[in-house]
Amino acid sequence: MRKLDLPDTFDDYDAFEIEEKGYFENLPILWDGEPKILTFFDPVRLSQDIQADLDEGYTVHFSHLVVVSKLTTEQMQAALDNLPEDFFD
Repeated sequence: MRKLDLPDTFDDYDAFEIEEKGYFENLPILWDGEPKILTFFDPVRLSQDIQADLDEGYTVHFSHLVVVSKLTTEQMQAALDNLPEDFFD
């Protein structure tokens, strides 16, 4: 079983803010009962952040990154459900 581990206080306003920002860093999830961390981005925000880092001369690298077309809890959960079994290996 894979599940987003959103805080109990997560509400519609939080969901709206996350969707508008285009990213959710260090989101706790449960991966077959084991706690893990993922970062979700939408493609527009990801490309903006990559370009800004490159413009500053930084190397761009990500760990445990998932890109979804729109940052909704439904899309994040669907992506989580479809990640390969060896994603965290």
